[in-house]
Amino acid sequence: MAIITEYDEDRIDPPGSPSKSKPKSRPKPEPKAEPAKPESQHQPSSTPQKSQASNPFTFWFYFTITVSLITLLFVSLSSFSPQDPKTWFLSLPSTLRTHYSNGRPIKVQIGPNEPAIEVFTYSKGSTKSSENVLIVHGLGCSSFTFRKVVDDLASKGVFAVAVDLPGSGFSDKTVVKEREKVGGG
Repeated sequence: MAIITEYDEDRIDPPGSPSKSKPKSRPKPEPKAEPAKPESQHQPSSTPQKSQASNPFTFWFYFTITVSLITLLFVSLSSFSPQDPKTWFLSLPSTLRTHYSNGRPIKVQIGPNEPAIEVFTYSKGSTKSSENVLIVHGLGCSSFTFRKVVDDLASKGVFAVAVDLPGSGFSDKTVVKEREKVGGG
């Protein structure tokens, strides 16, 4: 069995000595006096002040409104200065101008009694080739996206054509005409 005894830090007597002095109590610290405040400062009022907690919704609301108005301003100002086709073409990057120069627009009639529209095509390869490939792009793409694929197929002896669907790339937009049906059905 072991006996554990605790001794004060201030007590110098070694353990097992016959001296039976009372443990010394530590003096209590005196409270510090607060410095006197000058009378020129104003005393806190009895009414609580509102805290200025910022609401993130307010910032994003005003930010969105500001960006929208600036965008609307630029779009409306740019519509006042019409561009002629030559200026528009020369403002394109050189890779797009080269792509347009290497391709050709063809006239396509998309329905009976409808005006023909121009569809841009980019083709390469031997027309005498027994293998022909037609590349049709998806949403958000154009024949420009597949120009390197067409070039690669042409280098392997395949005739490849990439088209810009109406409304994409260098092709014309289609005009949808709704016909009014008279009668039932």
